[in-house]
Amino acid sequence: MIMEEQAKVPVWKPALIYGAIVGLATIVVSLIFHFMDSSFTTWAGIVGGVISYGLILVTLFLYRSEYAKEVLKYGRVVGMSVLIGVFSSVLISIFTFAIYSFDEGYLQDSKYYAIEKMDERMAKSDAKYQERFSDDQYAMVEDEMEEAREKAADRIMGLTPVKMAFQSFFGFIFPAVLLGLVAGIFLRRKPQQV
Repeated sequence: MIMEEQAKVPVWKPALIYGAIVGLATIVVSLIFHFMDSSFTTWAGIVGGVISYGLILVTLFLYRSEYAKEVLKYGRVVGMSVLIGVFSSVLISIFTFAIYSFDEGYLQDSKYYAIEKMDERMAKSDAKYQERFSDDQYAMVEDEMEEAREKAADRIMGLTPVKMAFQSFFGFIFPAVLLGLVAGIFLRRKPQQV
């Protein structure tokens, strides 16, 4: 009886609709920040993440209230979150490819921003190593850090619109999985015992 009720709950259509909503909203927010010249600010990243991942949670609540009024298993919530993440990631990665293909200056700015952030993190690590190690030990660590920095900078400068699109695709799915794992605890519905 429970399996039949769960089997009646649609999956693909709502996941596609909700994924499109999340993906398009994320794209609109990204475009707003792009035109405001705020894409590389910390607050824009936080606001964009809250909106995108908050929308995934909202769509999971909508799915529960619209489609799973009687029974909703934990695995179904996680699966729905993953599917919403996948469908929205497809739209987001297409947008990412398009914006970096059409605006090469934006691609270069993204690369320079990534290198700048990497350098800031490495400077913090460097300061910690200087405090902890002797001069000889620090000299070895410094060489290794410089080599690692060069490799990372080469990887960043080698990014293309296709590689950026793949990164955005997989970078959006992982948080969707985590959200589903947490939301499933609170959104699951056990059948009423008669």
